[in-house]
Amino acid sequence: MPDSIPSPAQVASFGESAVRAQLVKVRDNSTYTIRNEARKSDTWNSVPESIRKEIKEISRTTGKPTNFETAIEFYSQMAYMTFKTWGYHVPMVFFLDRNWVPRYQATTAFADQTDKYFFWRMIGDQAEIQQPQCVIHIAEAWTRSIKGHPDTAIEDMPITGEFLGLTAFDRDGNEAQRSWRIIRTEGEEYPDLDFPEDSDETKGKRYFFVPVKRALGIKPKL
Repeated sequence: MPDSIPSPAQVASFGESAVRAQLVKVRDNSTYTIRNEARKSDTWNSVPESIRKEIKEISRTTGKPTNFETAIEFYSQMAYMTFKTWGYHVPMVFFLDRNWVPRYQATTAFADQTDKYFFWRMIGDQAEIQQPQCVIHIAEAWTRSIKGHPDTAIEDMPITGEFLGLTAFDRDGNEAQRSWRIIRTEGEEYPDLDFPEDSDETKGKRYFFVPVKRALGIKPKL
């Protein structure tokens, strides 16, 4: 597509700049503005040669995504490689079109649970505009124990572990969750990952997907 034609993400950012919606956190009455900023960069050329080789090897062994299953395998390998290379993985959201090509991606940093809510509302707005075939989310997360803490806020519950997780769904009703337990060893520069574990939506609902599913006309499992 020529550079003179704005992408859906750019069009959405123009609208957000015009609306300038402000959000208030009740906790401290602070006011925030969320902005979706589209950026262009020479992404491939900025990737180290060693990482390019890893990506090419993943593409060779798994092939480019052609359906939901192959998309899960491809992005799982990419998530695993990214974490093993740098020792962490920033939160990422990918929209894939009907040809299973990524057309939109976003990343962010959260200060608290409220930020997560605001972010996923924004991603829901993007989904309504772009109408992706598949949505994939990759991020690190903590596991927490609710035992003995039924009235405690999530961020104050005791941490029992951490994991790298991939969650995805598509418009045809397919859903998948894959996670790797993060293993930290004293003296090691980078943490390691355990063997992947797969689960279905009924074993671990991802409520942050609700705005996105509703934007695509999919009834969430609550």
